[in-house]
Formats: sequence, structure tokens, C-alpha cells
Amino acid sequence: MSERKRTAVGPMYACEITPTAVIAARAAAVGDAVEQLSTRSLPAGALVPSLLTENILQREVVKEAVGKVLEAIGAQAHDVIAIVPDAACRIALLDFDTL
Repeated sequence: MSERKRTAVGPMYACEITPTAVIAARAAAVGDAVEQLSTRSLPAGALVPSLLTENILQREVVKEAVGKVLEAIGAQAHDVIAIVPDAACRIALLDFDTL
């Protein structure tokens, strides 16, 4: 069986930040597999997703966790997709027939 060539045009790195952990992954250059994965736990209360208040309550702890997982997957100088909790971002999709 031959390897599928990667055809995606975008960052090969992604980092998800949740209230309990920071997770980063690197996609394989060939195929559709995850090549490298790293996680760091966050202490309770370090990050609290909210549209009304500050989200990152322990800035240095979260910053260090993000830095460590990105370093572990080799993404220091590359574009990275950021995934944040739904409650931390405000997105509105509006459907207009005419403007």
C-alpha cells in the first residue's frame, strides 16, 4: 500500500488550550497521521474560559505550558493553529440575502 501524499495547505502544527491542559501536535509530512504529540497539565483555575472576564488567571503557568508543548513538537519558528475553548471566543455567523 502506498503512502498518501499530504495535500493540505496550512500549518502542520496545532495547539489546543483547555482549562485542564495544553495539547500540541505535529502532522506527518506524508499521509494523514499525527507524527508528534505533547501535553502539559494545567492546575485548576489557571485558565477559565469566559466572554465576560479574564480567561488566563495564571499567565506564566499557561505561557510555560504552551512553550513546552510547542518546543516538544518542534514548532518554535513555524505557523501554528490555535484551538481555544468555545466560551473564550465570540463568533457570529450571519446569513444575509442582501446587504
